Amino acid sequence: MFRERQPTLPPELEEIVFSLCLRNDWNNARGLFLVAKRVYQWLIPQFYAVAIFHPNKIKGRRPRYTTRSLVHHGKHVRHMLLYNSTSANETGLYDTVEHCLSLCPNLQNVAMWTIEHRFEVLRKVVDRLVSLPHLTHLSIELRTLDSVINHYCPTVPTFEHVTHLELLQLGQLAYPRIIDGSFPALTHLSLDGLTSSSADPIEVALRHWKDRLKVVIWFLGEEGTDCLPEVIETSEYTSLNDPRVVILTYGSHYATTWNEGAEGGMGIWRTAEEVVKRRRRVASS
Repeated sequence: MFRERQPTLPPELEEIVFSLCLRNDWNNARGLFLVAKRVYQWLIPQFYAVAIFHPNKIKGRRPRYTTRSLVHHGKHVRHMLLYNSTSANETGLYDTVEHCLSLCPNLQNVAMWTIEHRFEVLRKVVDRLVSLPHLTHLSIELRTLDSVINHYCPTVPTFEHVTHLELLQLGQLAYPRIIDGSFPALTHLSLDGLTSSSADPIEVALRHWKDRLKVVIWFLGEEGTDCLPEVIETSEYTSLNDPRVVILTYGSHYATTWNEGAEGGMGIWRTAEEVVKRRRRVASS
């Protein structure tokens, strides 16, 4: 009678080995799933941890799957990028944003790179985001936030645990007070320099939130730049001499840059945090 060969390595070490194999070759992940039930149980949460619904293909990274996979595996998703400016065949986004969020209760990091201006839809999406108990990182358009918060008055949606907020399509940050009630835990703020004529919103943010902010990013995107963030001299854009202010290029491949951060690499937040730490070490030496 055939008996399954038992592993000779401790389970903890075996899991590390298979995890490294998975990350080294995402395209052959499904072959690893078939090794044994225990391997499947280890690797499935890692395989589905980052969900990117965007037309850009990220070289050397995990294979893209569609939103239909979320019905069975949404509980494993921790990081999600949603983009609906092209067809579902290009993005894999075959369901509404609200429905996708409802299938992923353990999300920690959401990039809402979507185009939607109907308030009734926006409100449902924001309600779903607010209900996520582990959400700490959010990337969203300022006008989307403005629209929903203003309609909610006097009761505003509260993202209790969001510490890292990236505001897109900035224009001006004329009324930072509208963000206060919705983001009581805010410590890291990233502002879109692509859609503003000057870096004045940085001063507005620092003046309003004072010592509450640990990092303030002013990001740019330039054609031909690398996909990873590149730090620029602060003096090129503002006279502020504050170590918390980091000006950088987001990179020309935004989805790749976002994915780098989701995978624990040098995304915009980690890049900026390391710059701030280095500046403070130099200042104290």
